[in-house]
Amino acid sequence: MRRTCLKYLHLFTGFIHKNIRLMGISIGKMLRQRSFLFLLFFLLLVILFLIDVIVGEAEISPGQLFGIFTHTSEHSAAQLILINFRLPKAFAAVMAGIALGVSGLLTQTYFRNPLAGPDVLGISAGSSLGVAIVLLAVGQFFPNFVFSTVGSWTVIVAACIGAGITMLIITLIAGWVRDHVTLLVLGLMVGAAFSAVITVVQYLSNESLLKSFVVWGFGSIRHLSFSHLAVMLPFILIGIILAFFSVKSLNALLIGERYAQTLGIHVGRARLVVFISIILLAGTVTAFCGPIAFVAITVPHISRMIFRTNDHFVLIPTSLMIGAIMMLLSDVFSQVPGSDIALPINAITSLMGIPLIIALLLRRKMG
Repeated sequence: MRRTCLKYLHLFTGFIHKNIRLMGISIGKMLRQRSFLFLLFFLLLVILFLIDVIVGEAEISPGQLFGIFTHTSEHSAAQLILINFRLPKAFAAVMAGIALGVSGLLTQTYFRNPLAGPDVLGISAGSSLGVAIVLLAVGQFFPNFVFSTVGSWTVIVAACIGAGITMLIITLIAGWVRDHVTLLVLGLMVGAAFSAVITVVQYLSNESLLKSFVVWGFGSIRHLSFSHLAVMLPFILIGIILAFFSVKSLNALLIGERYAQTLGIHVGRARLVVFISIILLAGTVTAFCGPIAFVAITVPHISRMIFRTNDHFVLIPTSLMIGAIMMLLSDVFSQVPGSDIALPINAITSLMGIPLIIALLLRRKMG
């Protein structure tokens, strides 16, 4: 009897040891694959950044670019174009992509809805209303103030307030409505209501301000300078830092609030931090770049599909990079070769995002 027990114990311990070793090998392999993918995305990001800087009406050759960066050659015209236009535009694309990618991921987790996004739920429309009030209503009486540095801060604060009010409305609706599709439809209705108010404000504004607002509404990063980016940066940084600090809470909230409470997470506080992060990221991008569609909703799905995980420790940095890549790619495609015409970046992101969303929906339905 004793020998039999020892035999089974030996077999059991051998089985456990073998499985732990295999699990360790599989985890190590998974970590190596993820590290390789992270490196690949980073290299792609750098390459697209350089392409975005080079491509334009007046093309800058790689040799000129290298000479300007290393101070080994003088290209005054190319240097002027690079510093005043190309670099701010490329950095703006990266910052906007980072903010939109992460805000989309947080929104989907916050509402536990895979099709949620700042543009779908009307959050971007709320931000746009805040911008419209400052640019068109306040700008009609104080035009110089709106286009000053203080005015830029006012615009971004107004956009974040508009996003916050919309988020609050959608959060209250989500407490009453449990169905994902109904929530999305109601979010679209809230966005439509804000768009109607924006139309009224546009109708009552003067011609010059209206033209500026319409151009802003197309979505653009080409008008931004380093001074604008300096205003955007702290808001986006705070939003990203809050997102990284919320990784544990986000993973728990994805399963459910009761599960989060069993882990000792203060659900109300955790949701508030995520709430603030979303409005900072979505509001900031909308304030300076206009309402850019389909980046926020598409990027998290691409991240999940490539890395096959719902762990926000992986998804946040991944969404951050893929969002930046998507915006840089959109900006490159928006430039008409050999022309000074630049297509609205909102149109390009929509053309890229819509097929991806349709494919994802069909995949979910078939799967």
